[in-house]
Amino acid sequence: MKEDEEEVLHYATMSTAATFQGHYDEFRQRLCTYEDHLQGAKRTEISKWVSDIEYYSHHREMKSRVLPNTGDWLFARQEFKNWNESDGPSFLWLRGNAGTGKTSLVSCVVQSILERPRLDSNEAFAYFYCSRISSNTVLRDPRAILHSIIRQIAAPFPGLPIQSPVISLYNKEVARGSETKAQLSDNEITNLLTELVQHRYKKVTLIVDALDECDVKARALLLDVLSKLTYNPESVVKTLVSSRNDPDITNHFLKTPNLSITATDNADDIMKFVSKKLSQDLLSGTASDQLKERVIKDLNEKANGVFRWVALQVDALCDPYRVFGQKDVEYLLSRLPETLEDTYSAIVRDLDRFTPPSCQAIKDTIKLMICAEYPIYIGQMLEALSILSGEERDLDEAAILKMGRGLIVKESADRPRNRPRFVFAHLSVKEFFKKKTEYSGEHAHAVAAEVCLKAYLKLDPSWPRRTFNFEYVNAHLGRHCIKSGSLRQKPKLRALIEEFLLKDGPSSAFEK
Repeated sequence: MKEDEEEVLHYATMSTAATFQGHYDEFRQRLCTYEDHLQGAKRTEISKWVSDIEYYSHHREMKSRVLPNTGDWLFARQEFKNWNESDGPSFLWLRGNAGTGKTSLVSCVVQSILERPRLDSNEAFAYFYCSRISSNTVLRDPRAILHSIIRQIAAPFPGLPIQSPVISLYNKEVARGSETKAQLSDNEITNLLTELVQHRYKKVTLIVDALDECDVKARALLLDVLSKLTYNPESVVKTLVSSRNDPDITNHFLKTPNLSITATDNADDIMKFVSKKLSQDLLSGTASDQLKERVIKDLNEKANGVFRWVALQVDALCDPYRVFGQKDVEYLLSRLPETLEDTYSAIVRDLDRFTPPSCQAIKDTIKLMICAEYPIYIGQMLEALSILSGEERDLDEAAILKMGRGLIVKESADRPRNRPRFVFAHLSVKEFFKKKTEYSGEHAHAVAAEVCLKAYLKLDPSWPRRTFNFEYVNAHLGRHCIKSGSLRQKPKLRALIEEFLLKDGPSSAFEK
């Protein structure tokens, strides 16, 4: 309901600015229709049955990070114009290395389409932001993504009735007992989308960001469906996707028109970001124009089109706890890491400069984020750190974020009933840590096993049983112990396992 209300407000704002009074009158008529439909709440019920992913909220979050006029170069490129202005089916693959700002560019394209006076019921638009770092696993599930696209196309404007093929399928599934959530087969998904785009609309625009962040083993379905829809001769579908150059995606789109992001393409976007940050934060806003110009020049020369690399260098240069004067800025500029991975390595080396308790806390946080069976709420993470240390810790989420130095961020709850979690700031961060022995594999699972065992055993009888997820402990303690491998023989973990097995006597251990 909230999602629909936000979209109505968006279109209301857009329509009041429309050039022709007729568009505005048509909008008001459709808004009344929308209100009539809400009385029965059936429309919302069917929409939520198809997909409850809040796609507009995700777009709003992505767009909020982007500065005005970002992506102007993309709109001026001939490849994009060919896709955008085509009257027939068209496909464009926006590709680039990790950290080049693909999602920001996609959000600009989505926003430009949303701002069109799109009141024609013969046109539909659907978009999706995939994510492998989000705690919401459906954002990387190809079938869930296609369900969301179905929902958006089934009723592309809040006031329009849901397309009859979707209603028919809903009624049939409800009759079978599938009332809570749609569980469509691959064939049903493909056939339903084909029916919608082929017979219900004159034109459909589809945008999917970060295809490479979809589940690698299952994303062939998404790739195939997008291609079939776009190249169906009986429909007009314009599809734009973005991704890194993963082998399976590259092979699939080998002959597809594509636009590769290079260092010269997004240089202006990067410098807009740098200029704004430096004016606000470099030496607390007191840096001279000469110094700011030098920083901009040095970062521009070494960025190589990687937005993520630049953002981390700016964070380091503007850190008020480490940079106090011009000489500090010049020192850091003379030692800029060459690559994104070098930057991550430098940040990780700096973790050892913390006091041992804080250093251990941030490293344990990273390991638990890597190997947890599902993301842990911030409150649970902080309690897990206290359990590991054996004492109450005064660490809060702000301390963890500060120690994480831009590698860890707080994920906002996407729904009121959800609680925020720590997530990696970018997929490349997670990939970096998974390649480091100290933070992955046996080492990560050994930390998870330790916290699960200590929580289960409650070694301190007075320890308060607060927010830690005991269901998680009961379900996954055994897996983490097994995955700890040879580290199970380390004295601390071995002692915990033995106490767990022998607690309350041999018979109890046998049951466990």
